[in-house]
Amino acid sequence: MDDDDDETPMSEKSFLRLCENGTPEQIKAAIEDGANVNARGEYGNTALSRAAKRNIDPSVIKALIKAGADIEARVRDECDGMTALMLAALYNGSVIDALLEAGADTNARDNAGKTALMWAARYDAEAVTALLKAGADIEARSESGMTALMHANYYKQIKALLEGGADVEARDNVGKTALMCASWNNEEFRVINDLLKAGSDIEARDESGRTALMYAARNGGLNVINALLEAGADAKLKDNDGLTALDYAEKNTRLRNTDALERLREATN
Repeated sequence: MDDDDDETPMSEKSFLRLCENGTPEQIKAAIEDGANVNARGEYGNTALSRAAKRNIDPSVIKALIKAGADIEARVRDECDGMTALMLAALYNGSVIDALLEAGADTNARDNAGKTALMWAARYDAEAVTALLKAGADIEARSESGMTALMHANYYKQIKALLEGGADVEARDNVGKTALMCASWNNEEFRVINDLLKAGSDIEARDESGRTALMYAARNGGLNVINALLEAGADAKLKDNDGLTALDYAEKNTRLRNTDALERLREATN
């Protein structure tokens, strides 16, 4: 008997692993031999989601979709309902165009209401631009009320969103603005400067009465504190508990013996 007669389809586990790092030719061959293109792993990962997360070759994405992979399948459990596009936006921007060309829904939402644009806003400015060009809703809100601009962590992503027309005065469910989020999440002074140039209210308050300067003081971002003070932030303002930015800064060990702490003291007294 010919050995080929005894061949069986690749196991689903092996196929899923192959989709992470295999070539288009290897994946096509596995599919032709009977591999299940919509196989799911233990945590609900599909072949396409595995490839979207880890395989940098767009041709792999195209091969899987051509073979019938469900482009809108959701990953379950630890990934909270993310689609392949969301995973690519967060981890692997090199395959985003392939997913968009195949018709991936730019405004699909995960279990927390986040879109691919919100995930891209964390780390990948090129992905942000590609998603906006494809029609992603720049003002979509997650369940917490946050926009992509509020999710953005770094200068390039924030710049891309501002250039796309993001609303700097939008607020989440507890009244935070993008400037407050940026003051809490990063230490790049140019992020603060760009948000202010775009019209952010430097003295806006959230529901607890906190300003961007208070968020910066809580986080301990030296450059951000200095940028806000130089832009005229009022260090004497108090939140609903009667605390100033200095009160928060003095509790923050990152600010001990720093120029930023001394500047806050001078601006408060």
